[in-house]
Amino acid sequence: MRHSLGKRYGKAYIPDYTGVQPMGAIETRTFRSGNSVAVRLPKSFGLPAGTMVTMEQVGDTVMVKPAVDADAEKAKVSELIRRLRSIGPITPIEERAPIEFPDRTGME
Repeated sequence: MRHSLGKRYGKAYIPDYTGVQPMGAIETRTFRSGNSVAVRLPKSFGLPAGTMVTMEQVGDTVMVKPAVDADAEKAKVSELIRRLRSIGPITPIEERAPIEFPDRTGME
């Protein structure tokens, strides 16, 4: 029975044994490439040649995902901070006048 990766809890995955392959799942075979075992990734997966990836093995599941570029992520956060600062300081909240309800006879 095939299973999807399931839900992640910290560094652990709880497998989801639904018998359904995740959308975009493709079966293929590994092959030898020098002293390593390799697998071809279809173009439809959107990883261009030369992309740095992170590989992680969780039980019998191997995950391959694009590596995070720390410099690019730092630049994104710096840009966000710059844009937030350009908005200016937060103004104090204005106090409203209290709501006065009209007197209604018989409504006590």
